[in-house]
Amino acid sequence: MLLIKKIVFLLLLSNCCAAATWYVRPDGGDRTQCTGQSDAAWPGTGIDQPCAFRHPYFLFTADQKYGEKPKWIIAGGDTVIVRNGEYRVGYKGPQAHDSWQFCPGDPFGCHMPPLPSGNAGHHTRLLGEHYQHCGSKPVLLGGYGADRIVDLSGSAYVDVQCLEITDHGSCARIGNFNQCRSDYPLDDYAGNGIVTSRETHDVQLIDLDIHGLSSNGIRGPTGGNITAMRVRLAGNSVAGWNFDDGTGTPSQGTITLSEITVEWNGCSEEYPITHSLPYNNCADDNSAGYGDGLGTASKNSPLGWQWSIDHSIFRYNTQDGLDLLHVHGANSRVTITSSRFYGNMGNQVKLGGVQASVFRNNVVIGNCRYLSANHPELPRGHNSHLSDFCRAGGNAFLKQMQNGGKDIIQNNSFAGMNGAPVYLADCLSGSGTCTTASVRFDNNLIIGFLDYSRENSVYVPALDSAESTNYFAQADGSRRNNLMFHTRSANPIACGGPGSKGEICNAAPRLVSQADINTLDFHLGADSPARGAGIAITEINADIVNTPRGPAHHDIGAYSYRSGMRSAAAEHPTAEAEKL
Repeated sequence: MLLIKKIVFLLLLSNCCAAATWYVRPDGGDRTQCTGQSDAAWPGTGIDQPCAFRHPYFLFTADQKYGEKPKWIIAGGDTVIVRNGEYRVGYKGPQAHDSWQFCPGDPFGCHMPPLPSGNAGHHTRLLGEHYQHCGSKPVLLGGYGADRIVDLSGSAYVDVQCLEITDHGSCARIGNFNQCRSDYPLDDYAGNGIVTSRETHDVQLIDLDIHGLSSNGIRGPTGGNITAMRVRLAGNSVAGWNFDDGTGTPSQGTITLSEITVEWNGCSEEYPITHSLPYNNCADDNSAGYGDGLGTASKNSPLGWQWSIDHSIFRYNTQDGLDLLHVHGANSRVTITSSRFYGNMGNQVKLGGVQASVFRNNVVIGNCRYLSANHPELPRGHNSHLSDFCRAGGNAFLKQMQNGGKDIIQNNSFAGMNGAPVYLADCLSGSGTCTTASVRFDNNLIIGFLDYSRENSVYVPALDSAESTNYFAQADGSRRNNLMFHTRSANPIACGGPGSKGEICNAAPRLVSQADINTLDFHLGADSPARGAGIAITEINADIVNTPRGPAHHDIGAYSYRSGMRSAAAEHPTAEAEKL
């Protein structure tokens, strides 16, 4: 009898604590009309019907009592499935009387509370209905001043998947123009797409389109085990992903980014959209803007920060594309593979003095004046407030050095037109103190263009360093089989410099397109001298697009040769006449 009672008790315990699934759909009901735990429309009559809620807010408010406190009815480990549709987050209209009952007089705080944390075995999940394949997404539409749309501050063991997160505003919360109206009647805008904190950890962000926000796509530090896959951050007026919450709080732990696209941040997305590239009113630091695609806080992380970025794109942001300059110190490392960086106004890639970094199979094009031109796909005048082109030297790839640091830069394709395509910057611990740092620099293809910073009078240096230490000659260093074209030779570590082996200097790489940095295509032509000229590197068995790299024919650069590619010289006979 005692055994039976124990079994019954355990069954009851498991049932009471089992994770629940909640549903939100446009034809659902409110907290009184529906239970929220059936994927069905409200039948039109009755209370507590087995039907879905019509809005995510009914998961934390009944919207019945003035000043009621928002409180989730879902528990940690529960799943919320949101059917396709558009759900307004924030006030219901631009006037004070348009508030929900839990946020009277506070349009900025009229957002969902932080999602309840799950645990390692049962994540709390906020999912669009097609999350398994994500062909289409429901829209969480922030508006009327809401500071954020999804709040993950303090949340742990949470998945957010298959959602579009945006607003219907075209104003900005930064810059000295195009400001959002933040008093009544409110402009229809939202600040941040997602907000995190130092206590946010073990979070998965998958298949998200976060665009057009007046501040940041994602804002705030994190506490580790953060994964983002197939996330797009575009046209957010302050930054795409800003790890600085304004207090300089450092992050820690691991960040894993895969197939993310970070573009046009620092510009405001127009609404309604009328252009194929709907980005206008762009601002940089000279016009009180910001514009990093992805940026970090300016304080060191005492416990270390570990980054992995793969198959991702950072482009057309009004400051740096990827700014990890402040990721440094003990236990910090960065690995970046098979990714593309181009068209950003500052540095395309900026890495701090981490203990170890790996940079392989990437394309980095330092066309930092791209946004100075008027492009027909963009609204006219989109760049009228931009001026700080090629800021911070405009070096395409910048790596701050760290004493004892081990940096690997292999099989990349670099180009630059302001400063060096590859710049090994100052030593983190002080000038002249990086005597034990090493760099393995192999199989890289570098093409230079006339140096804008020197009034286009000379070509840029291919490779430059702020320190006198020969990092390539260290015990763990190397400099082998690189190809450098159209680059300045009067540089201490120019092509063929001390410690180099097998470098190809001043030989046209014969790319598919190489005459214009804005239309540069690093695919190798059939007659490219980069074909088969690299050394075999055990850790690299495929190129940027996963074309296999054979040990007998290891090509230089990010791309392995594929048959059918025609070189620029073959397509444009005059290109061959361009001598260095």
